[in-house]
Amino acid sequence: MKKMMFNEKYGLQRAVLSRTKTKTRRDGKKVEKQYAIYVVANEMKGKEDYLSLEEFAISKSPYNVGDIVAIQQSYKELLEEEYMPTSIENEVIIMVEQNHIGCTNKMYVKAELMPHHVRITEVRFEQLKCISDEECLEEGIYRRDDVIDCNMNPVVRYQYYGTPEMFATPRDAFASLIDKTCGKGTWDRNGYVYVYGIERVD
Repeated sequence: MKKMMFNEKYGLQRAVLSRTKTKTRRDGKKVEKQYAIYVVANEMKGKEDYLSLEEFAISKSPYNVGDIVAIQQSYKELLEEEYMPTSIENEVIIMVEQNHIGCTNKMYVKAELMPHHVRITEVRFEQLKCISDEECLEEGIYRRDDVIDCNMNPVVRYQYYGTPEMFATPRDAFASLIDKTCGKGTWDRNGYVYVYGIERVD
């Protein structure tokens, strides 16, 4: 089974588990480079009818519509859950007792030991800044209606977990979030990304 990891420092894993994050964007830089080679190869052969960038990227996508994907959580975190299927509980306990690297680093956990999963509902390939305000809210940004400005007037602001900073628009908040999770300058570079629709199934 395939796995997918979400940054918990900024509340993204929490948002997926609470079903408020229903979109996720993943770096597509590697596919862009592969496509450039693919285009040159086709042009050298004199071919004119070949895949577009989006078609090529979707054909290379690690996740496809309908896939059930495990949400990666550390083994120690799983032991703190109120409910864990008996079928995996004993093996998770063994992993913790053996101090397996997956106890604290969820990059190294086994997909079959993860109790929660998402279904892939959509796959697109586009530039990062194509994101809409609505999709920013689907990415883990949340709206604040309880903010008062310096003139004591109510204002709407947007925020994400892990920072006290608030933003005037969902896009401003998402631009900050993506720079925190993927590296400073990611938003300004406006590179291509995979856009996955996700739906928690258990």
